[in-house]
Amino acid sequence: LLFHKRFINGFDQILYTLTTIPAVLYFTQHYKPEQNNIGLRILTFGGRISYSIYLTHFALLMLVGHLLYDNTMLSGSNYVMVFYAIGIPTVLLVSTIC
Repeated sequence: LLFHKRFINGFDQILYTLTTIPAVLYFTQHYKPEQNNIGLRILTFGGRISYSIYLTHFALLMLVGHLLYDNTMLSGSNYVMVFYAIGIPTVLLVSTIC
């Protein structure tokens, strides 16, 4: 791509290459991350439960929505706030357990 000077659909491939190669080199370098970094721990935890979230979120959010709709008198923005306040922790809890 670096030596190819064609424009494909109006996009300059040299510009693409010059911006992509440094990013690839930066993200593939070998380094040992800090062990006590809270941000890294949160990202690692999120990575561990991400597939479980993907598999369970739809069913759990439908269940929460159904239970809220049938058992409460909430509507409008109050319903949405309670739905997210209950739905997100439920999904995270079940995904952590699974």
